[in-house]
Amino acid sequence: MLKKSNTSGSDSKTRSKCLKIRAHHLCCIQGFQGYGYSPVFVANMRAVISDIKAFPSRPLEL
Repeated sequence: MLKKSNTSGSDSKTRSKCLKIRAHHLCCIQGFQGYGYSPVFVANMRAVISDIKAFPSRPLEL
């Protein structure tokens, strides 16, 4: 499960919330295409990937 938690600091390139992900999601994100998963999971993973690309300096918590 992917979660967002509060942290301090924000600027135009960094969101103020830390993104909590499981370590294996780092591998999953690399080749994710959305096949074989539920529509809810696909939508969530695509949102997370888009967020990471939009805010590359955002802190991640594993």
